[in-house]
Amino acid sequence: MLGSNWQRNFLKQGFLQLREAVQPMVCGVIRDEVVQLIREAGGPPQSGADWIRGEREALIVMRDPAMPHKSDPVANVASLFNLHEWPALRHVLIPDVTQLLCAFLGKNVDMVQSQIYFAHPDSAGFPWHQDTVLLPVDSRQAVGMMVALTELNLECGAPTLVPGSHRSGDVRYHHHAQTLFPGMVKVAQDEPRHTAVMGVGDVMLIHPKLVYRLSENCTGQRGLILFLQFARQGAKPLKGKNLDSYLPVAASRGSVTEAEELRAAG
Repeated sequence: MLGSNWQRNFLKQGFLQLREAVQPMVCGVIRDEVVQLIREAGGPPQSGADWIRGEREALIVMRDPAMPHKSDPVANVASLFNLHEWPALRHVLIPDVTQLLCAFLGKNVDMVQSQIYFAHPDSAGFPWHQDTVLLPVDSRQAVGMMVALTELNLECGAPTLVPGSHRSGDVRYHHHAQTLFPGMVKVAQDEPRHTAVMGVGDVMLIHPKLVYRLSENCTGQRGLILFLQFARQGAKPLKGKNLDSYLPVAASRGSVTEAEELRAAG
C-alpha cells in the first residue's frame, strides 16, 4: 500500500493519501446507512442542531440556513456525527489502516470522533481550517482520517491542503473563536497548496494542525466524506474539554457496545 518513506513523508507534508484502501462496496453500505438514518428520524431538526434519539443516536447539523429548504430531508443535512457504533466501520478499519494508526499513536487507539460531511450540489465547500479545534486531546496524540465515500474531484469536495502547515507550531483558530466554526483560518497567497483528487474508497490521513479546505460542489451529485478522529488510548483531555463528550453515546451509558470493539488495536 505504501512505499518505504511513508512515515517521513507524512511528518513532512502533514497528510498521506492511500489509494483504494476501503472497498467501494463498504462505502456504498455507509452511504445507504446515512440516508436510512436521516429518513427514519423524520428529517433534521428545525433549529440548527439537535440530537436525534432512537435505537441509534446521532447529531445532525442542518445546512447553512441561508440555503433554501429542500423537501428531501437528506438535502438539509450538513453533517452527521457520532457514528462510532456503525458495523460498517469495521470494514473501514482494515488491518493496513489500523497498522498505520498504531504507528502514529501506539498499540491502543480510541476513535474519539466520527462524522459524515455532505457536499450538496451548489454548496460552497468547507473553508480553510485546522481540525485541532474539534479535538479533545493534544494534536501530538491524535490523527485524522478522511474516507471518500463518493468521488472527490476538482468539481466536488476535493481537499486542498497546505503542505507542511502543521509544522509551524501555530494553532490559528484562536483569532476566530466567535465564528460559526472557530477552526476557520486565513491562508496567505504565497502558501503552497496541493489539491488531492480522491476515488471512492481512497483514504487520507491528516495531521490535526494541517490547514486544508474542501472544494465547492459544482455538480448535480451529492458528495459524501467520512471523517474519523483517533487518539492514543488514555490521552488526557485538554484543559476545558470533556473527553466523555467525544466518546460514543452508548459507551457513556456504561454498556458493552460495538464502539468498544472498534478500537483500532483492540
